Amino acid sequence: MKTRIITAAVLLCIFIPVVLLSHTFVYVVFAAVLALVGAYEMLSCMKMSKNLKILIPSLLYSVLSASLTRAGNFDKILICLTLAYFFALLALSVFGNEKEREKLPETAFAALMIIYITFGFSMLVAVRDAANGVFLFPIAYAAAWISDTGAYFVGLKFGKRKLIPAISPKKTVEGFLGGLASCVVVVMIYASFVGIFSDVTPNYFWIFFCSVILSAASVVGDLIASMIKRRYKVKDYSHIFPGHGGVLDRFDSILATASLTYILTSIMPLFN
Repeated sequence: MKTRIITAAVLLCIFIPVVLLSHTFVYVVFAAVLALVGAYEMLSCMKMSKNLKILIPSLLYSVLSASLTRAGNFDKILICLTLAYFFALLALSVFGNEKEREKLPETAFAALMIIYITFGFSMLVAVRDAANGVFLFPIAYAAAWISDTGAYFVGLKFGKRKLIPAISPKKTVEGFLGGLASCVVVVMIYASFVGIFSDVTPNYFWIFFCSVILSAASVVGDLIASMIKRRYKVKDYSHIFPGHGGVLDRFDSILATASLTYILTSIMPLFN
């Protein structure tokens, strides 16, 4: 527990300046590093990190995509990089040996997860750069971390019915509902403060709806990461953060909330 607390304190000391400098290149570097490390962790989990034909294109794709999210027409850039990444992996499989070609389904799944991870971290920058992004991007983090905290304490006190025990034995239906309620309350309060202390107008109905969706998405993101760890029989994706695991262990929920925040705010703005 002491190790977890110390690590959390150090991470918080790093995270706060990054958030305060989110309008600068520092935030892009932050997202790019997370994408790079996250991609490597996923390939390590899947026992593919020593296969350079998969590792090198995957790492290049992840770091380039996240790094260029702040560039103009970033959506076109991401599409082009993703298509190039797919083509590179398929081409390398074609010219590989028979054993490598037999592993094409595993390679395709690895590519899918790398794209999921890369888009998640890239969307942290895209949401920050959207209209009123300075007010939007904290919601992607809050939806994940508040939901997780609320679920933990409510589940600890009232949890009885297991949510999906085959994937995550400790998650309960009561905890899920407690996390969802916590997320909605905190995000609505945050939106109210934004409305009071800035010149933007919150769209409260849409914010309420989005907070529900994002809270649910954060749980799904966590379960996706847990499902893969169980499939490949690993406890943590890495040990970069003592007591907390790796990048994917800490940001699994945020991968989902960041992408969903970008999608939902593209449909309708949360602040006008």
